Amino acid sequence: MILKTKIGYIVNNLTVGGVSTVVINLCNKLDHSIFDIHLIILSNDNQMEKVIEVNKKVNKYYFNYDFEDRYDLLAYLQNSFLLHKTKKKAKELLQLITQINVDVLHFHTLPRQLTIGILARKQNPNIKLVFTDHVKRIGRDDYKPYQRYFLTLAYRKLYKNYNLISVSKSVSNYIKSYNLNNPELLFKTLENSIDVEQYNFTNPNRDNDKSILIYIARINNYKGHNTLINAWKLCDKKDNDLLYIVGPDETNGQVAELAKNDSSIIFTGSITNVKTLLNKATIGVFPSLKEGLPIALLEMMASELPVIVSDIPELISIIRDNQEGLHFKLNNVIELKNKIEFLMKHNDKAVSLGKNARNRAIEIVQANNPILFHNQFYEKVLK
Repeated sequence: MILKTKIGYIVNNLTVGGVSTVVINLCNKLDHSIFDIHLIILSNDNQMEKVIEVNKKVNKYYFNYDFEDRYDLLAYLQNSFLLHKTKKKAKELLQLITQINVDVLHFHTLPRQLTIGILARKQNPNIKLVFTDHVKRIGRDDYKPYQRYFLTLAYRKLYKNYNLISVSKSVSNYIKSYNLNNPELLFKTLENSIDVEQYNFTNPNRDNDKSILIYIARINNYKGHNTLINAWKLCDKKDNDLLYIVGPDETNGQVAELAKNDSSIIFTGSITNVKTLLNKATIGVFPSLKEGLPIALLEMMASELPVIVSDIPELISIIRDNQEGLHFKLNNVIELKNKIEFLMKHNDKAVSLGKNARNRAIEIVQANNPILFHNQFYEKVLK
């Protein structure tokens, strides 16, 4: 009898989005004759399973974990240094991890949840900890110098316990620049990936007389929705032009309020089949303030959409200006409005950029083999 390696994946939820896609694909595609896989979800939200069903060989566990939802300095410091708070909240979760007796505990969560792994290893020192970081988390424009200093201390305390995987070169550079990784542990980059062939759109002759923009992202303060909505309101558009904003709202309706009384802006919430909207769309938009390598961006590119992106390194390293899309200065409403209008009025250019975008997506994903990467990564971690 072959003794399988027990892998425990921990995610905040299985809402529709890039992180859920990455984790479920791993759970499904890793060799189940080698790995005994346990998927631990810290909430009851499993909408993503309507899009990608989790393999029945995967053991799933749902918890009503008491999330700390404050995105301020004090919250991070408390979660990083006061382990007794996590120990109290995660009592049943820690019991489960001990019961399963995992070999590798792999987190796809916010950094503040990494204290769970630290506590689990206190109970079982043989557990190997892995964290996949999906976002460049500390930007110079996001925090004041003293805030960056203390956040860096908090992250270093958390990350030093973990073997790290970054989803893009920009995330990797951010981790290195703040010395967050432990040099004695593994630190590798695996860029996010999709199956490009699944995004062969069925309507290549897109309607020249109708512009449909699409933005797929969680609605929060870091995704640039306000800039996009304000720019769209100023655009010289026809009556049948539309802007689709796809994703769950984390702002209690504040962003939707900004679009009030504008019938051309459609909020879809989380949807299970985004490909249907991608097939209809003519232009992709990504005005985000911080990113890793978004799955949604790759999906737009694979669907032959030209993508207008904010000029943050994470995005312009993927979408090159006037090659796969257009750049605009971060938070600049007028510049974004001008770029949108340009593509709306120059359909031939939009189609050309879109074809380049798909080729670029193919180039990116062909360089990645997530299953081989994780096989080798876990082998090295366990050694």
